[in-house]
Amino acid sequence: MNIDDIVKDGFILHEDDGRVKGLSILSLRIALRSFFSTYSCMKDNFNIRKSRKDRDYIYSDSYYEACSETIIHFHHFFELVLKDFLRQDSELIVLDGLDDPIILHKLIKKEPIESELSDSLNTIEFGRTLTYICNLVQEKRIFTDGRLDFLLQSKDALKKLNKLRNRLMHRGSFILRYEALDEFIGTYILPIIIEITNLSEFKSLERYWRYTALKCNIDPLIEIMNEFKQKNFDFGKIAYLKELGRAAYNNPLENKGFGINYFERGNKKLLRRLEKIRELEQKNENVSEIKTCPMCGESTLIIYEDIESEYDVVDGEQVCTDAWKYTYEAKCICCTFEINKNYVKKRK
Repeated sequence: MNIDDIVKDGFILHEDDGRVKGLSILSLRIALRSFFSTYSCMKDNFNIRKSRKDRDYIYSDSYYEACSETIIHFHHFFELVLKDFLRQDSELIVLDGLDDPIILHKLIKKEPIESELSDSLNTIEFGRTLTYICNLVQEKRIFTDGRLDFLLQSKDALKKLNKLRNRLMHRGSFILRYEALDEFIGTYILPIIIEITNLSEFKSLERYWRYTALKCNIDPLIEIMNEFKQKNFDFGKIAYLKELGRAAYNNPLENKGFGINYFERGNKKLLRRLEKIRELEQKNENVSEIKTCPMCGESTLIIYEDIESEYDVVDGEQVCTDAWKYTYEAKCICCTFEINKNYVKKRK
């Protein structure tokens, strides 16, 4: 095929085929997975992220990627969703530079548009989309029931998100530091996500974006948002919640949609393999115990300990004056939940 034919060889996502009808909800999933992954990217330097003068050098390529994906895909989610809200009133509101009278007339008459013609349609950029919907909602021109009034209070946060996205896409050289990203997403973006996903038209889409339910009955998204409502929020607690969320998205025991029998057989096979790994880990002298994982609920959380000692010079000889055990890592061999010594406090 020539290049023109190649780029036409695709399909439109439809609502009536039982699958997701657009990419907005998948972008939400990618954004949340990326945000939850930022602690994992920083766990080896978590305790020194603010103490070093050259603190920007502690950030890894994996953090750059996770931070960028978080901003870009939250932005993509909001852009597509806001345009869909406007389309509920009229497709014409979101179109940019439409000068084809045939297409314009068909849209006015609400006639279907052939795919060849729809390819020529451009839509307005995010900034104009946000301005349009906020103005129309404020003037009670659309959504007069008040369902989208929360956007009026969220406008500034979405403008800031748009600015961050543009700096990433057009300059490609600005990365939010760890705590700034946490505070921006937890304080300003997650509440908007909750408002949107609680709308009736999004209830049926939850399976496309939400992570597996945690055995400890904690909802990381809600708890992170609630933590940032506190006067003195705890970045350590938020890191723990993000790691739970990351592991929830990686839970191998979730139902992949192949039917309950296939699901159960797959789980049993995996758990047998994990049992063999657990038996090997129990022979490791640094393994102190194996506990139930708060995420997947399996007895697969391996606790690793070591001994730390203090020495002093007595009569010209180095003598151990104190020693204690400390946990340097807790890692689930099932869902991959993991925190290490830079998060867990040493204990005597």
